[in-house]
Amino acid sequence: MLSGELGDWDMLIGHFLGVDHCGHRFGPEHFAMKDKLSQMNDVIERVIEELDDDTLLVLYGDHGMDPLGNHGGETQDEVEAAIFMYSKKKAFKRLDDESLYDVSGLGKSYRSINQIDLVPTLSLLNGLPIPFNNLGSPIEEAFSYEGLASLAKSLYITSSQINNYRHHSHELAGDEDANSDFISLNEAWDQLNRTTTDEEYKQFISDNYAYQMKSLTRCKNLWAKFDLSSIWIGIVIIAVTLVLLIIYSKLIPYVVVNQLNPQFLTSTIAIVFIYSALFISFTLIFKPESLPFVWALVLGIAAGIMNGILAPIMNRYSVPWLFRQVAENLIQNGWTYFALLLVIMHSLVFASNSFVIWEDKIVAFWLSTFAFCAFFKSLRLQEGYKKFLGAYHSFVFMAWTRLISCVSICREEQGDKYFSLL
Repeated sequence: MLSGELGDWDMLIGHFLGVDHCGHRFGPEHFAMKDKLSQMNDVIERVIEELDDDTLLVLYGDHGMDPLGNHGGETQDEVEAAIFMYSKKKAFKRLDDESLYDVSGLGKSYRSINQIDLVPTLSLLNGLPIPFNNLGSPIEEAFSYEGLASLAKSLYITSSQINNYRHHSHELAGDEDANSDFISLNEAWDQLNRTTTDEEYKQFISDNYAYQMKSLTRCKNLWAKFDLSSIWIGIVIIAVTLVLLIIYSKLIPYVVVNQLNPQFLTSTIAIVFIYSALFISFTLIFKPESLPFVWALVLGIAAGIMNGILAPIMNRYSVPWLFRQVAENLIQNGWTYFALLLVIMHSLVFASNSFVIWEDKIVAFWLSTFAFCAFFKSLRLQEGYKKFLGAYHSFVFMAWTRLISCVSICREEQGDKYFSLL
């Protein structure tokens, strides 16, 4: 478009990554960000100059950034972004309340919309059907210029689409409150005509927005929630499983493990039946809403497996004896500490957005570090054959690690640095 070759197109989409990269590298308050924003402003000015009267420019960000340039959290600076819609001919109309466009105080009181509102807005402006699973609302300023009737029509089309989506969802179709609201909207739409007053249009518009917001809120309450009880149950099951794995593999003598294996099988099968019966009976008698039948069965099986493995161990050994075995056998040499260090460091990777971006290279670096340490450790062996074999395996492990690390999917944040060697 900037080169003068307009071509035959209905929609052009451009994605500029420079501001995002600059934020990650320097942060939003660095002088480099000022230069990048000035550069982007020049691009936008050139695009606006080339626009014709029938073209709409929509400029928006997909996220913000915190003072460090990251955007993986839920703070206001991270989840909010600007949107700018421009047309050379007058096509938009501000709302009557000018306080909604107050830019003082860094725009804290400036009007905001949901990002999903772009979906019905752009669909209707382009004369396209609204996507089936849309839950957004048309942006009011984009449809108010031609009058209240135009805005009312766009809102009713969106409400009809949301109602259609809700009735195709088993979890939403039974919401009688929302269903009743749409029936009222449908009746009000049938009564609109040329004699409808502005107040009646405004009431219809307000009712549509209320219905759409109610539908969105119901969906948020249904989907965007965290079941803390299930999360803690999962954490406990993982922790107990890890403890049992350590006891089985590191604390119990190998000879005894072979003797206990048949007991593990029989006790696990028996106790799984007992726990499953207890959990299912509890569910059928008390009917708790947070513990459906399937979950009761799954928890019964999980608890039965853990108890079934633990029972033969506790029948033979005491808890103090297991603790003594931890001190004697669990941490035997420096390699154990090294392995624990790598596991802990990998867990901490997810606390930093930059580390998450480069996780593949970081893991490859740690594996190469292990191979490097193993190589020098093998050189200290006394027997020549073992020394050669250890050095050979370490070298091959390092070579394959470096080779495999080249086979990956490049993240867009990695840019041209993706192929750099560590």
